[in-house]
Amino acid sequence: MGYLAIIIHRLRSAMQPAGLLSQRCKAMRLAIDQGDLDGAADIEKSLSTADRKRAEVLVLRGRLAWARGDEVAASAHFCLAMEQSPPRADAHFWQAALRMQQGQETQALEHALAAERLQPGSAEMRSLIGVIRHHQGDSPAACAAFESALKVDAGNVNAHRSLATIYLQNQDWSRAEHHFRRLLELLPEAPDILSGCASSLLGLRREAEAWLMFSRAIAIAGDNADIHRAYAVALFNEGRLAEARAQFDAGLQKKSGEPMLHVARANCDLIAHGSSAAAWVEYEWRRQLYPAHFNVRTRLWDGKAAAGRRLLVYSEQGIGDALLFSRYIRNLRDLSDEIVFQIPPSIGRLMRASALRFGWNIAEWVESAQRVEPAQVAYDREAPLLSLMHLCGFDVEKTSKPYLNVDNELVRFWSGKLGAGTPDRLRVGLVWAGNPARWEDHLRSVPTEQLAPLQMAGHAVFVSLQMDARPQYKHAPLPIPVIDPTPDIRDFADTAAIMCNLDLVLSIDTAAAHLAGALGVPCWVLLSKIPDWRWEMAGREQPWYGSHRSFRVERQQDWLPLIKRVAEALSGESRKTLSRYRSADIPGE
Repeated sequence: MGYLAIIIHRLRSAMQPAGLLSQRCKAMRLAIDQGDLDGAADIEKSLSTADRKRAEVLVLRGRLAWARGDEVAASAHFCLAMEQSPPRADAHFWQAALRMQQGQETQALEHALAAERLQPGSAEMRSLIGVIRHHQGDSPAACAAFESALKVDAGNVNAHRSLATIYLQNQDWSRAEHHFRRLLELLPEAPDILSGCASSLLGLRREAEAWLMFSRAIAIAGDNADIHRAYAVALFNEGRLAEARAQFDAGLQKKSGEPMLHVARANCDLIAHGSSAAAWVEYEWRRQLYPAHFNVRTRLWDGKAAAGRRLLVYSEQGIGDALLFSRYIRNLRDLSDEIVFQIPPSIGRLMRASALRFGWNIAEWVESAQRVEPAQVAYDREAPLLSLMHLCGFDVEKTSKPYLNVDNELVRFWSGKLGAGTPDRLRVGLVWAGNPARWEDHLRSVPTEQLAPLQMAGHAVFVSLQMDARPQYKHAPLPIPVIDPTPDIRDFADTAAIMCNLDLVLSIDTAAAHLAGALGVPCWVLLSKIPDWRWEMAGREQPWYGSHRSFRVERQQDWLPLIKRVAEALSGESRKTLSRYRSADIPGE
């Protein structure tokens, strides 16, 4: 049951009309609550014309109409009830709930606020306001509403649950744990609360407590596939692959059609056993995760050569995946006469330059951050970019040769901007934080203070390539001097041109690491414990990029020892030693 439904259920008893209501109104309300809509309708018919116009009855008639699917009539009844004197909080409440279901959040909030003014001091009313604020994406206002509900009712389960969820999503681990602990005092055997509390403990790096709590949750989870999924994700993020795989399997036994579990199992198999037809078939379940993006497509390509056909290939997931899998676009020349390639605008210049150099045979470009609708571009068949592995059976190949290109003129432009290097100094690009939209970003991004050991590499000149990041990573002071060209970077073509002027790139798991590999620029990838087939397959590190080297943390979020290892390794490198991993075909050379 969703939070809004729980609040509605709680308010049914809190807003019982008193005094004027007859036994028939009470019976009608009970029938609606129990789902006996025909019985409720019979009671409604038995009421006199005068009674049917009473505000408390209008609210019940509105609820009955809504339960029967007539939202227009329901809203009309609620409006009539609101027009009567004295004003009724429950009429505004039900109108707010109806507007929420219709996605009219602004109107829902207006009615919820009106209901709270008419019935001040109601924890459930304040919780309803919090639910609406949260749906509007206003987390601070939602939290304020839920906290105000707790001032009225310190044991309000809905408010605690909502706050715990919001703080967990916002990675405010201490506050999340506090509300999960309060919930456990009220509901000690609730597996979802145990699971959520365990996740917050992992965020606080209290691993021993977390695993014990996860074990308790699993022991009482029953058929709850979501608990197995949460536990499996936590195990996966800690690099405990076999245990995670077992939990994903357990979840699928309870919910066999859950796309996320299938995708997770595919990830496990690709990491543990490497590329295989079966694993890529399983990975196709990702298309069910985002039906609004994928399910509009109705002309999925079967991977067979199609003479005279026009093939749409569209980018999906992150920029890093677009950069990684664009290596296969060239292979499509023999399978389709014309290719339409949809890509995000931020890689448009880069991809166009690459197509010219490597002969990709692109008939039409579609640069859009949003999906392209079938009516917007002419094509005969379509394929998501990552589905090429399944459809075409391409091999995973480790290569140091560039397959992306940037204009030589742009490389020379950035060479001038950066200034002339010296033979005894390394020029090293640096990316320490990832996409803030990714939930696990806190695990893969390096707090700036933990970069301090890089000072040991005194012969290195660091060049910031850090673009979007959470404020605590982007704006925090760096403990090392850096050259910062990022204000002048317009897109990934500029970043690529800068990389071509560097000896090495240090990057966490983000698009910059893929870009360096696609250009043939040496890159040391700084990895969390989260396993990923993009960086490891079947025990083989860096299965895609020959110019890359992996450094992985021993404990999640503890980057200092890793950065020390990187600094020590960097101290032993020179331009000459790094050039062994550098492709001779890098643009501009």
